[in-house]
Amino acid sequence: MSFEDVLSAKISDKSVAQKQLILTFKERPHVSKSKIDANEDSKYLNVGESASTVYGETSQRYISAQNISYDLILSIYDVNSSALFCARAYKTVLPLEPKIASFLKSLHGPHLEARLIGMQNNQDIEILKEVMKMQKKYKIPIFEVDLFGNATRNIALDAKVGMSFDILLGDRLYRPGELLNKTTLEQFERTIKSPS
Repeated sequence: MSFEDVLSAKISDKSVAQKQLILTFKERPHVSKSKIDANEDSKYLNVGESASTVYGETSQRYISAQNISYDLILSIYDVNSSALFCARAYKTVLPLEPKIASFLKSLHGPHLEARLIGMQNNQDIEILKEVMKMQKKYKIPIFEVDLFGNATRNIALDAKVGMSFDILLGDRLYRPGELLNKTTLEQFERTIKSPS
């Protein structure tokens, strides 16, 4: 059974958002922030933003996001061309569909991998239902799911190899509980300009 089939089955269960859901082929490695920031090699996304890159000598290798909590990172990677699209969304992904369609149209004979990372326990899952409709429409295989839980995430997506990495913000491993989310949903919503 594919990850997209598992995720579709899980989100039909109202209790899915009660604990962390991880579907992956291997544990996510980490990378130091100083490494991805070297030579301005990373584009950082805020909530409501998206970006794309194609790995090469003149483009940024990473698309990254810090302090992911109630929002969702959606990435689509083409193995054949090393092209990467990432978006950081909250509440809805529908405004992203034209950008996703344009990115997919630019690819020739793609071999795609999608990743979904973010959100907190007991959060509304409507955004995931939207994602799954798009996944089905464009036939994009899902290769990683890391949803819910009670921690913030700092993620770098690598256009060279297509993998996701946990960013070590202080260039060191985190202490137990250090990433625990201390921001309420109301506080989070006040920090963003408008839901995307």
